Amino acid sequence: MHNILRTLSPQQKRKWPEHLPELVYAYNATIHSSTGYTPYFLMFGRDPTLPVDHLLRTNIAEENKSVDEYLEKHKKRLKEAMDIARRNLDENAERRRDQYNRTAKEKPLAVGARVLTRNRVQGRNKIQDIWNPTPYKNVAAPGNNVYTIQLADGSGPSKNVTRREIYDTGDMIVSDNERSTSDLDSDTDDSSYTYRNAHNGATQEGSHTDDDDEEETSRASSFKPRKTTRSTAGKHSNPHNLPRSAIRTQTLMNDQNSFKKLSEAVANLGATLGNSLGATLSQAWAQYNN
Repeated sequence: MHNILRTLSPQQKRKWPEHLPELVYAYNATIHSSTGYTPYFLMFGRDPTLPVDHLLRTNIAEENKSVDEYLEKHKKRLKEAMDIARRNLDENAERRRDQYNRTAKEKPLAVGARVLTRNRVQGRNKIQDIWNPTPYKNVAAPGNNVYTIQLADGSGPSKNVTRREIYDTGDMIVSDNERSTSDLDSDTDDSSYTYRNAHNGATQEGSHTDDDDEEETSRASSFKPRKTTRSTAGKHSNPHNLPRSAIRTQTLMNDQNSFKKLSEAVANLGATLGNSLGATLSQAWAQYNN
């Protein structure tokens, strides 16, 4: 329906609810490529008719049949249409799947890949970051499209996520046996890790400290969904979606000065018209007496 509404002219779009009956009829009377039938035919077992069809008696063959014959034929016709529509839906779904698989490329994640998890923000999240900046690493692939991830520094429990919930950064987490001896012997209390870029081989140090965990925990616990203070919260300004005029009406009732000037102008116009009408009547009366 959105595509059909886009076909309206700019003037018609301003009052689009007034054109819905015609658009809905056009949608229901149009053959869908997926089913091969119109929605109207699949619902009622016959094609839609217009008043002109009754005038031209285009359905005279159906009128000459008895009720039992019509019901039997109607039932058979509707069953055949549903079977064909279901078969067409399956064939078109398979065709679209094959067409998508020709260009889709599945790239499984390697063990040790540095990934980001999807950012699940409470409340309004339309402008929030899609991915959480906390890095994870892929430690295993237990099943099809399922991966086991853990914090990049190796701390914390592991969890299973699907491929849609993680983002591959293109880097690889360097294992402990690949680190240098100086890094392993460093006297630091923070958990650190090294990751290598999969394209140019450059390495970079990263860290994940307890302070980061505490900050993330406190930020999550202190989060409060924003609540509006509007008195009209939860109340739709136009619940029945009534059409509105695109011409903005200007009124002078809200401006006391303008209303006062308008009242004075109307009073002056009335006095002027009264005097003119009185003079005209007096002159006409005088001519009538003479």
